[in-house]
Amino acid sequence: MILITGATGFVGRVLLRQLIREGRAVACLLRPSSQERRLPQGAFRVATGTLQDLPALRVAMQGVDTVIHLAGAWRAEGAYETEWLNHQGTVNVVEAALDADVKRIIYLSHIHADRNSAYPILRGKGAAEEAIRSSGLTYTVLRSSLIFGPHDHFTTVLAMLIKFMPVIFPVPGDGKTRFQPVYIEDIARCLAGCLDAYHLENVTLSVGGPQHLSYNEILSAVMEAINVHRVHLHLRMPLIRTLVGLSHSLFPNPPVSQEQLDLFAIDNTTDLGNIPRNFDFEPQRFTGNLDYLGRKGWRRALLRYAFRRESQ
Repeated sequence: MILITGATGFVGRVLLRQLIREGRAVACLLRPSSQERRLPQGAFRVATGTLQDLPALRVAMQGVDTVIHLAGAWRAEGAYETEWLNHQGTVNVVEAALDADVKRIIYLSHIHADRNSAYPILRGKGAAEEAIRSSGLTYTVLRSSLIFGPHDHFTTVLAMLIKFMPVIFPVPGDGKTRFQPVYIEDIARCLAGCLDAYHLENVTLSVGGPQHLSYNEILSAVMEAINVHRVHLHLRMPLIRTLVGLSHSLFPNPPVSQEQLDLFAIDNTTDLGNIPRNFDFEPQRFTGNLDYLGRKGWRRALLRYAFRRESQ
């Protein structure tokens, strides 16, 4: 039995569908407030609980031999900071897994995760990785670059913001920070592939798509996909942070968090050959695979997104 944490999230839903197709026995950890209808159709077990609820985690782990740990945070949630959510939540998962005699954990992290990082997201995920590596569980840590695909929080948010802003579009710094966007279906294939990949036991591996792209190039590709043009207005990071801070005072669910801005401080790239070498398939390119953005109503979608109160 495989337990997925974060099963209703962007990656979790696609991974669950992948594992059901493969005929795997799967359980999903859902928050009490989660919408189970967000999950794909298929046979799977549901357990209710949160990463902060250790007794519920122990119950969810019963009969489980592998945990795929996807649940995490890209922004603060109530009284919990991103660093705490990513680190302590993982510590709780590890403790529950050990109590339930789980054999293996597969963790989706981020490129450049490091407990000594200056940035909360990377610091929290780095500390989470260390908790996993020192646990005694067999592990695979899969570090990804930005993940794109239908209903993502990356290209979809960019499309909404680009459509909403006339003529110009603000860009953090010089826009030359490099990313290696990886398609959602490819990440799901990699996570599922880890289950039978003995060469990836007790390994930390960074993965990304087949292109290194600057943020400027990513913006241009998204603009082309939604058939609009905006002039890139390069602004210093302190001013961008001020604008994002203003959005936090205006909207319950602002499109961009301060923590996400940290990702512009360092290139999010790795070896282009890591997926073909380790999983024996060629990942999809970013440019030319954004057809899902060809919809209308992006401005309305932004307002719905910004005023939505998340309950996951």
